[in-house]
Amino acid sequence: MSRLSTILVLSIALAAPAAARPTLSGPLAGTLAAGQYDVTGDIWVAAADTLRILAPSDLAFTAGTSFEINGRLTATGAPGDSIRFAGASWEGLRFFEAAGHSRLAYCRISGATLSAIFCRNSALDLAHVELSANAGGMTGGLRAYQADLTLAGCRIVFNTNSSAISGSGGVHITDTDALIEDCAIENNTAPGTGTSGGLYASGGQVVIRRCTMSDNLGSGFGGGLALMNCAGPRVANCVIAGNENGSSGGVHVFGCTDARLDSCTIAGNQSHAGGGIRCEQSDLTLTRCLVTGNTCLSHWYSPGWGGGILAQDDARLALHYCTVADNVALPWLEFPPTGNGICVGYLAATEPNLELRGCILAGNRGEGGGGLYAQDASVVAQITYGDFWDNEGGDFAGTPLDPALGVICGVNANGDPCDAYANIFADPLFAIGPADDYHLAPASPCIDAGDPADPCDPDGTTADQGARSFDQTTAAPAPATAAPAPVLLPAWPNPFNPAVRIAFDLPRPARVRLTVHDAAGRLLRTLATGPRAAGRHEVVWDGRDAGGTPVASGVYLCRLEAGGQGAAGKLTLLK
Repeated sequence: MSRLSTILVLSIALAAPAAARPTLSGPLAGTLAAGQYDVTGDIWVAAADTLRILAPSDLAFTAGTSFEINGRLTATGAPGDSIRFAGASWEGLRFFEAAGHSRLAYCRISGATLSAIFCRNSALDLAHVELSANAGGMTGGLRAYQADLTLAGCRIVFNTNSSAISGSGGVHITDTDALIEDCAIENNTAPGTGTSGGLYASGGQVVIRRCTMSDNLGSGFGGGLALMNCAGPRVANCVIAGNENGSSGGVHVFGCTDARLDSCTIAGNQSHAGGGIRCEQSDLTLTRCLVTGNTCLSHWYSPGWGGGILAQDDARLALHYCTVADNVALPWLEFPPTGNGICVGYLAATEPNLELRGCILAGNRGEGGGGLYAQDASVVAQITYGDFWDNEGGDFAGTPLDPALGVICGVNANGDPCDAYANIFADPLFAIGPADDYHLAPASPCIDAGDPADPCDPDGTTADQGARSFDQTTAAPAPATAAPAPVLLPAWPNPFNPAVRIAFDLPRPARVRLTVHDAAGRLLRTLATGPRAAGRHEVVWDGRDAGGTPVASGVYLCRLEAGGQGAAGKLTLLK
């Protein structure tokens, strides 16, 4: 061949188009080999058929197409060797009256606009499946109805429910038996009225273990988790954090019997009612749960109820060895909130309808009043072996409860002053560290202060109060000796205008509250609250009250509370 001919042949070869990807359309059965496919029309598995998809495979769906399974589908990849279902505005996987038990593992599903997965009257197992960036008219990620569902190690993230009426951003299951374990349901959105951000379950037997539901946004029921009309739902070892919803921030329990949350963390959620948890027409028990940093904010149509927990409307609430701390109830314009830590009212006729045993309520703040707020006389409380400390507006507020509650009349087994029900009123001395997880410090009065009749802690000793016990197998409780006091240093400049620097020294890590009061002792402003490390700290007061209004010239009192001890100093404002 001449050199000219060689160049011509080579030019033709370079100009030839690359081999087209195989296309899929219509019924599928048998085995689909690993590869990349363009789905140009609807595909389905008939009721009598089985389809197995081998990994790695990539199915790219064109707009408007869907994958319907009436038979059995197996799509099992491996870590780093996934099976992908993706497209722009396709209609997702639909399991309708599927005859077999389908299984997906190490799959990724994205880009669907009618839910990533819709499962009706079918059995489906998902393991290490990721549903991301999907949208739907009723649910963005996974929707199931009258199904048998198992999720293990799945990620359901950044999905959106576009319905203005109902549905969920992440997972919405109805009349479905579900086991959900080790899953992350995060950053899902459901902006419509009556919608849930993360996971919504109504009816069926529901078990949720070791899951994270965080940073979801809803508008109707449960920013993180909604349990509706379920019999005996179980939620254990879950973290429900940073969620937001109009009617319940972290968890909403409605119409459920024997609902239980065990060893869960409910933190940093926000709502207008029940910042952390809302319980209505349900029997709810929390055991060893941490409810912290949640916020309820009053709204134009209703006051905010319960910074940490709200229980009302024929509910029955029991907390066993829980910590409810540092929750906040805030007003909106002229609408005041109620219940900084826990708000209860209009409860079920059963007695008692409120039970707190071995719990710590501490550091709950805001204008809602109290660590525990009773809305009305329906509340019949049984509160024993707890610790109540530093709750703004008092430990108990609203309708008076048992007159003996909170009246010191003796000492408990540790020799600490207590009321007739072995409740103490002392700084719980949470351990301060990077995790700030509300474990007890060695000197905490909550160690061994629970009910001696209750099961022992894992270390074999008497139950400690609160959600996080002190492990006496690795360290012994500190002796009851007087701790060195915090030091409030002279403010500078003093007199001042317009601002003053307030410094203090902590001899050991402690939870701190630094406040400013007027000459009559009325609280004007909280300058600092929460854990602080040992050493020197400085806060600036700008001469304004909590509402931002400059105060008048005069003498003011600065008060420091830390580690169960206090110090005070005077501040003089000259204008």
